[in-house]
Amino acid sequence: MPSATASEVRALRAEIRQAALALLRECGISDPPASTDTLLAACKLDSETFAYSDRLPPLLAGQRESAKRAAKRELLARMDIDVKVRGILDMADNVVLTHNSLLPDPRRFCIFHELGHFTLPWHRELFYQCSELDMSPEALATLEQDANWFASECAFLGDRFEREVADYRIGISTIRKLTKIYKTSFEATARHYVESHTAAVALLVVTPRPDLGSSIDAGQPILAVRYVVVSPAMKRLGNGYLAPNTLIPWTHPATELYLSRSNRQASAPDLLTFAPNNRQLACETEIMSNGYSVFILAWPSRRWLRQC
Repeated sequence: MPSATASEVRALRAEIRQAALALLRECGISDPPASTDTLLAACKLDSETFAYSDRLPPLLAGQRESAKRAAKRELLARMDIDVKVRGILDMADNVVLTHNSLLPDPRRFCIFHELGHFTLPWHRELFYQCSELDMSPEALATLEQDANWFASECAFLGDRFEREVADYRIGISTIRKLTKIYKTSFEATARHYVESHTAAVALLVVTPRPDLGSSIDAGQPILAVRYVVVSPAMKRLGNGYLAPNTLIPWTHPATELYLSRSNRQASAPDLLTFAPNNRQLACETEIMSNGYSVFILAWPSRRWLRQC
């Protein structure tokens, strides 16, 4: 299946935004935070939590656990720790299920995501006709992307968030403030903040290198860029893209922040290199770690802009 063109993606996102805004208007929601209960009620859906281990019926009084049941119990327990599927839309019972390990803000976004599957007409048609097992990985990935876009529109109230962003200075503290206003996770807010910003700004999400194992040698890079989000203005300025999997030097402040397991912030100048032309951009950065990932927010330095 050929990939969608840029104009087709824009048209699809516009259609998804209109669907989300129509639901918000129907519910009379115009100010943050959007109420999941109100949206669920409008769709005549209930909400419950689940755990994979709930699938295992309890032992009867005096019953001994078999080796097969013990293995299944351990597998389900691992699935509850390493959660792959965080939300489920049960069309038969009209209920949205979210995993019981989710914190309140990620749970809200997960509910918005499942509401996307329920609300978007082409999703409902597919889910009524077949199950996820019948769909190709490519089709499933497309549906998940659609639902994530719908969730963002609900969580951030369409262009309400975009207009509000312009009132604040660029920085981590602004993103933290917006998470409290919209009741969204830091990562979801940071992504949307960068994607919708009119200024040149980038977000680099950095995590431990999966190839290192448990051994860490001082001086060896232990972090790598997992993914990058750039605003349209930053993409034009860099005339390229910031490559994922780029190693972060041991001496970078991100390493110290990650190892300290602290959520404090750091600021430092940095040099971003855009592929494929190796164009370099001198930036100011603010860095924060949540203990699992390190978030690097970057924007062009004033000196660099004056020299252009």
